Amino acid sequence: MIRLPLRSAGGWNLPSQSEAAFPVPRFYFHFSDGRRRYSDSAGHELSGLQAARAQAIVQVRELKAALCASTLCDLSDYSMTVTDEHGRRVFVLGFDLQPREGAAMERAGT
Repeated sequence: MIRLPLRSAGGWNLPSQSEAAFPVPRFYFHFSDGRRRYSDSAGHELSGLQAARAQAIVQVRELKAALCASTLCDLSDYSMTVTDEHGRRVFVLGFDLQPREGAAMERAGT
């Protein structure tokens, strides 16, 4: 979102260069266990694709730790789908941290 400058008593309050020229994208991190899909409705504002990939890896590792706290689990059907603010798939990451082609939902919430 680009903000218009506001005039204050001390002069113009201009947005920073990053705010004005480079809007921050929002990414959503949905995961699937192969049968059910769990949607991220909040998302995260991140600097770009590289930051989204790093965030996906962190979330997959945290989910694996929570799901398999004290046992060995088969997570081969699990995947994380990252979408943009328009619901378009950006990439899919398996719980083995390898990219997957078309492994999960095309649009958020479907």
